[in-house]
Amino acid sequence: MKNRIILLWGCAVWMSGCNDWMDIEPEDQRLAQEYWTEEDDVHTTVISCYVRLRECLEKIVQWGEIRADVFQISNKTSLEESIKMKEQNLDSDNSIVKWDPFYKVINSANAVIKYAQLVVARDPNFTEEKMNQYVAEAKTVRALAYFILVRSFKEVPLILEPYTTDTQVFEQPKATEEEILNQLLIDLRWSMKRLKDKHFTDEKSSNFWQDKSRATRWLGASLMADIYLWTEQYAECIAACNEVIGSGNFRLIAANLDIPEYENEKWYDIFGYGLTDESIFELFYNSNQK
Repeated sequence: MKNRIILLWGCAVWMSGCNDWMDIEPEDQRLAQEYWTEEDDVHTTVISCYVRLRECLEKIVQWGEIRADVFQISNKTSLEESIKMKEQNLDSDNSIVKWDPFYKVINSANAVIKYAQLVVARDPNFTEEKMNQYVAEAKTVRALAYFILVRSFKEVPLILEPYTTDTQVFEQPKATEEEILNQLLIDLRWSMKRLKDKHFTDEKSSNFWQDKSRATRWLGASLMADIYLWTEQYAECIAACNEVIGSGNFRLIAANLDIPEYENEKWYDIFGYGLTDESIFELFYNSNQK
């Protein structure tokens, strides 16, 4: 009897301390509660989209230039995968055709789209207008990543929710090209009303590069024009192009040689120095933005 009483008391103590353990929230909710608390959390995740997009650059070149037979590839063992791609001799083991870097971009964007709204209630300085601007930026970068995938593979999985736990199913079926492009146009039309024209207005600011290297209304319009052209919606493509041209923010480099201010510029400035008046969007690198 004595042993039984001790055992029951031990169970009672254990049960009385279990309320917190039994009320554990799902992991995705815990992550949202712990991380998404202030504007800087949203900003950091948006910037991670661009960091991850830079990791896709090699594949963007490979998927476009090698397939277009633009590169001359020497016959070396280390370039075997590139040679196979040039010869249209591909299989799933070829690392060049792995698309996972793009889905890292997409996952960061999905996280902003889903969780940025939580910060509005937690950070008094984070307004709904700011939230919409960040979400529009994330949707635009996500649309860019998906459009590159569609142009290269036609049909890919359309993932619109972030992966936050190991219990989520990673193997997803492919969506059709039409389904994906329709979703991108829906996202871009929504984003065009909320994207910034510029991130910084002071050209002397050290952050001026962000006007060219973060999503703006002009990237949204240019991307829509590209999608419309891809789907042979020519009138819509022209309208989107005219919006960019009519903004007055861009011009052709070296096309105004009669203007002293521009007389020394060369077309190579677009690719050599970068951040020119002709550039709409580029991923910027220097010693401070590695």
